[in-house]
Amino acid sequence: MKASIPFEDYLMPKLKDSRYADEYIDVALETYDEDRDLDALLFILQSVVRAQDEDKKVTEKIYWAFKKRGILPMLKESSGPRYKYALEYLGLSAEEVAADSLASNQFVVNEASS
Repeated sequence: MKASIPFEDYLMPKLKDSRYADEYIDVALETYDEDRDLDALLFILQSVVRAQDEDKKVTEKIYWAFKKRGILPMLKESSGPRYKYALEYLGLSAEEVAADSLASNQFVVNEASS
C-alpha cells in the first residue's frame, strides 16, 4: 500500500505556481457557477491566496471575478463574521467592498495585506 500525504501538503506547493493557481481559481469559479457553494469557493480561494503569499495580482483577479458574478453584494450583505473574515483574508475589507460597489470600478486592497 502506498503511503499517503495530507491534501494540503500536496496542494500548497502546486498553488505556489502562478499558472497552476490561475487554473485552480478558474475551475473553482466555474464550479461555483454550477453549485453556488460560497463556503467552498471561499475556502478554495483562501488556499490560493495563502499559497501565493497574498499577492495583489491574485486578490485582484478574485475581486473582479466576485464583482462579475455578483458575489460582492452577497458578501457585503452577509451578517456572519466568516464572510467579513474571508474578505479580509482575501485582502479586501467589507468597507472597501461596500464603497466600491457604489463607486467606480477601481480595485482596492486592504493596507494590511500589502
